[in-house]
Amino acid sequence: MVQPVKPGGRAAESTSYRAPFLLLCALLFLSTLWALWDEGWGRRPWKATQARFNEVLAQRGLPPVDEGLRQVTIPALDVADRCQSCHLGVDRPGLESDEVPRVLRTHPRRDELLGRHPVERVGCTPCHAGQGLQTKGVGGAAFAHGRDDPYWEQPLRSRPFIESSCVACHASEREVPGAPLFNRGRALFEDRRCSACHSSRYVTTPAPAAPPLDRLREKTSEAFVVAWLRDPVKLRAGTRMPAFWPEAGARREQEPVAIAAFLGSVSEAASAPGSAPPTREEVEAGKALFDAVGCRGCHQLADEAAGPPEAGFGPRLDGIGARATRAWLQAWLKNPRAQFADARMPDLRLSDDEAAALAAFLASQVPAGEQPLEPRWSTPDAALVSQGRQAVLRYGCQACHRIPGLTPAGRPGPDLDDFGDLPPERVEWGEGRPACDFTERECWTLAKLRHPQALRRPGLDLVMPRFDLSDDEALALSVFLLSNRAQPAVPRQVSEASAAIAAGEQVMARHNCAGCHEVAREERRVGDEVQTTVRGGQIRRFYDDDALAPPPLSRAGQKFQLRWLFDFLHQPRRVRPWLSVRMPTFALEDREVEALLRSFAARSGQPFPFEREAPLLAGPGERADATFLLEKMQCARCHAVGAGRDVKPAERAPDLTLAAGRLKPGWMRAWLLDPQALQPGTRMPAYFFLTDDDDPTSWSTPYPNVLGGNATRQVDALVWLTTELGRQAPAHPEGAPR
Repeated sequence: MVQPVKPGGRAAESTSYRAPFLLLCALLFLSTLWALWDEGWGRRPWKATQARFNEVLAQRGLPPVDEGLRQVTIPALDVADRCQSCHLGVDRPGLESDEVPRVLRTHPRRDELLGRHPVERVGCTPCHAGQGLQTKGVGGAAFAHGRDDPYWEQPLRSRPFIESSCVACHASEREVPGAPLFNRGRALFEDRRCSACHSSRYVTTPAPAAPPLDRLREKTSEAFVVAWLRDPVKLRAGTRMPAFWPEAGARREQEPVAIAAFLGSVSEAASAPGSAPPTREEVEAGKALFDAVGCRGCHQLADEAAGPPEAGFGPRLDGIGARATRAWLQAWLKNPRAQFADARMPDLRLSDDEAAALAAFLASQVPAGEQPLEPRWSTPDAALVSQGRQAVLRYGCQACHRIPGLTPAGRPGPDLDDFGDLPPERVEWGEGRPACDFTERECWTLAKLRHPQALRRPGLDLVMPRFDLSDDEALALSVFLLSNRAQPAVPRQVSEASAAIAAGEQVMARHNCAGCHEVAREERRVGDEVQTTVRGGQIRRFYDDDALAPPPLSRAGQKFQLRWLFDFLHQPRRVRPWLSVRMPTFALEDREVEALLRSFAARSGQPFPFEREAPLLAGPGERADATFLLEKMQCARCHAVGAGRDVKPAERAPDLTLAAGRLKPGWMRAWLLDPQALQPGTRMPAYFFLTDDDDPTSWSTPYPNVLGGNATRQVDALVWLTTELGRQAPAHPEGAPR
């Protein structure tokens, strides 16, 4: 049936759709062109970068690279990395010049960093963060690697904070190679007792205990405690004690007074009356002891310029006489662990007279115009004591200090195991945000460490104290904190020797062995020169002669018999009884001593636990020849056999009868042949010389008529005779501790 046509209308069959169709075709064509352009160029800015890179190569006469997307996949980290699609020059030497666009330059420290982390295998994202699959900005924004883009989960890390990535693979290493900021930050986290309040996945050792507060009435005065709480840095620069009231106010005036009253109420009363002021003779005797017995390995005085880090291991002692009583100082020096069971201060085995003299010298260290401290305390008011107890609980003082009646109940601060994953929107800036050139999380972390209470706002009361951190220390600690992430770690395979060295380093750091001893010596050739790097042993500058200072330990594993060293570290014995400096007695656990021995052995390439060396045997007539050599070389002039000789202290050497049970025969051989190679600067003369530097066996001897003029046989004979002297010697006073 045919439908009628409405008046003025047209039949459907005669309606034309050509114009809309052509419009749609045009739109489809244009969208196709746009898609092709966007896919080919808009979404691939790396193509233009690669073209620029080829221009740079052409200017240097080098062949161009092929155009294409470059991707590295790291399944263990769940990372796909396309960074090298633009950063084509990272592993090419010769592109360090400022003339080369930054995106195309050679990676800084290329040999050191990329040598350990091949870019074709590791990529860039594991260290620099960012979104490895992204090759352009979002929403047409400039490509700032997510620093200004809220859609990037991980913006590119700022240059100093790149080291926070290292621990993902190097978690098992005490010192992460090439990451000085991270290493310093972790050391600060441990040293400043951060782990007493906060957990970190990369610090498992307990926080070093702060001094107990159960003997304050004997140690110091109420007035000093109040002043100390208000501003500890003012009273002792470099202190680990933070300031809980960094700004003046009612709390800063009132709460320290209340806390001092509470601590005085739970402290034991002084067991002895105050001592008389030290005499000049006592002070001079104590000063000589302080300089001689090794105190300067850990402590500094006002007359000493800033030294190496190990010199600040213990507190500065200038002004100590205004902080502690002479009676308490004497008891502390005589037996530190009787006063503080977890004291890091070792026992110097001082006599009563020595402890009294040292205490007199330290008590004389008071600021100009002040007097040695007297332990004066007022009768505590019950209400003030209660207020002080509440303040102590509020600030978590018991997390660091042992306080009678208060038991630590876990860490008072938040866990930091995944601090680096905290999104920017969850940080609290308070009422002000300081200017900062880093990412938001990095800036907030720095601000929190520098001025924690400046981030408070109404309704948000912060109790985190302010530590006296320098800008460099705050940066290092921030790098460490941001390394704490829940990302899967890929521990680097560490050799057994490296693991042993790292474990020993921990023990040496805990007890500050580097404060007195040279603990490492490295030599490397730079052109025609040999550069030597020595770690530790700076205490030598306080002695007139290096021979009067503590001996180096850089070759301890090669030198000492480990069984002897195990016993010596537990209970030090007299080896050089003429020296004033003495090896302290540390309360070392067996596992700590074993860690040290493993570390010494690994550094020297020696077997562990030990390997018995084949005994030396003397042939017919060799004893007489060895005795002749011993006398001719005048060994007994310095190495007293039994009784001492009339020789200057700096020229004396250990008794030869101790060598049999103390030294390794292999080390004795090497020592006799070339003592300077084992201990540069030693007074031990060299009797044997190489006639051919390229032949390590071409030793010459000044005694051609002994044992056929064979230097090796002569050295073996001397080592055998030295061992025999030790076996035949009677009981030796070396058995008595000093």
